[in-house]
Amino acid sequence: MPSWDDTRDTMHLASTDTEIQADEAAGQVTAGPAGPDPYPASGPGEGPGAAPGTGPGAGSAAHSAAHSAAHSAARSAAAVADELVGLTDQLSALESLAPGPDVNRLFSAVVRTVTTTPPPVARVVRTHPGVSARTGRLRELSARGESALEAHWSRRIATASDPGAELRRFPYGDNYRDLVAMELRLLRRHLGPQVPRSVVVLGCGPLPLTATGYARGLGTRSVAVDHDPAAVAAARRFLDATREAAGSTREAGTVVVHDDAHRVPLREHDVVVLAALVGTTATAKTAVLRSLAARMRPETLLLARSAHGLRALLYPEIDPSTMSGFEVLDVKHPAGDVINSMIVARRV
Repeated sequence: MPSWDDTRDTMHLASTDTEIQADEAAGQVTAGPAGPDPYPASGPGEGPGAAPGTGPGAGSAAHSAAHSAAHSAARSAAAVADELVGLTDQLSALESLAPGPDVNRLFSAVVRTVTTTPPPVARVVRTHPGVSARTGRLRELSARGESALEAHWSRRIATASDPGAELRRFPYGDNYRDLVAMELRLLRRHLGPQVPRSVVVLGCGPLPLTATGYARGLGTRSVAVDHDPAAVAAARRFLDATREAAGSTREAGTVVVHDDAHRVPLREHDVVVLAALVGTTATAKTAVLRSLAARMRPETLLLARSAHGLRALLYPEIDPSTMSGFEVLDVKHPAGDVINSMIVARRV
């Protein structure tokens, strides 16, 4: 999901390869479902007795410091929770979530909050009654806002006298390109030497930049799928206007298909990309993943966008241990401005 104003407080600005390598060194890219938690509940020096005392009263001082830190975190969590509750209620009161000053301001504030809140505070925030009660609502608002933003720019680009130039004006184009680049970096660890015959993107929306990015990045055919007829029509107009469709061949390029993620045939595809908003609850996401496992060929790869920590207020979180039918190969949780986690898994 992109950011909401021109200061580009990005919702899923992806890392460069250098940043990914730094994340690997820091343990933020993990192999398999049992990888280390990038946000451990405690660490060296936390809590009484975490390090040997050096004199009388050292244990008591550590206990006092830990108590003070916990109290401060609780106060901070209450302030963050109040802010998120207020932002959700203000967004709910808007008549439209189309891009505009109020929408941009409120969503940018949400993004800043979920990406800058320290993990220990974030864990407390997620248990706050007001936040828990609004999680479903905030995800719904986030999904509607993202769809409205993409529809606005898809239409603007498709109807421009120079669609290519208008696409270059899209303020979050780099965000989409960088996100796909990071996902491809993860996927290439597990792709064989052969170029994939085709990639399918489930949940392409009206602005199919993920699908076109995969087609270019892998040099293969990309099939963009969405269940919403309006999104499919908009995506096709976008491709026609930007000459993506005209430049397609049978082997490479992007096509848009109107179908449902639960039904579209998958056996012809070597890579399946599952957008974060396909299955907006844990139950729905689990059902989608089971359906994918039933239709994907063995040994093909899945790239599933997920969320972690406070970012899961905007997108549902996938628990890798529940991905029946898949071997989880890589999990990357976000840092900084990144929102979406990424899970790479192989159909077994």
